Amino acid sequence: MSAAIELIESEHKRQIHEERLGTGVEPKYQRGELSSAAANYALASTLCSLQQDNQYSGNPPLYRTNGFDWPFTGSSWNPGEQIKMLTIAGALIAQELDQLIQGQGSDIVFIDDPAPTISPQDLESIQMGDFLPDLKDMSRVELLQHKAELDSRIEEDNLFKDAIAAELRVRAVVLSEAVG
Repeated sequence: MSAAIELIESEHKRQIHEERLGTGVEPKYQRGELSSAAANYALASTLCSLQQDNQYSGNPPLYRTNGFDWPFTGSSWNPGEQIKMLTIAGALIAQELDQLIQGQGSDIVFIDDPAPTISPQDLESIQMGDFLPDLKDMSRVELLQHKAELDSRIEEDNLFKDAIAAELRVRAVVLSEAVG
């Protein structure tokens, strides 16, 4: 088992016993509080990376933003070094998963098979329409949104093509000057 998994498992056990986040008959948190707290710890770690600092001492980064909040009492926010915060985040996600799995019972299906490979023969039979949404099932608003997305992609492609063409022109001039 990797060191990261061992750290998360140890923190998960600590949370169950010390924080009373254990999986009982009735989960204590049922509205995404654990994953919200995990997101705060993970984002705090990301902020450390961006600031090139291994320590975070601020408030929960998602506090009162975009519908997120710190779901517990303020004193339970315990930031620190990146490894510590990612360990806490991983354990909170594990606890949230435990509760979701417990709530769904035996209806959960795990797929262990790798993604299927496509043979060259199968590749020839794939049509472009296989990857596009069925337009006839879309409402007018959805069609307009889809058109706007396609127009945006086309504009990005055109800008990219223009940039490549300009670069090729510059290289052609440099090459002609070097050769002749």
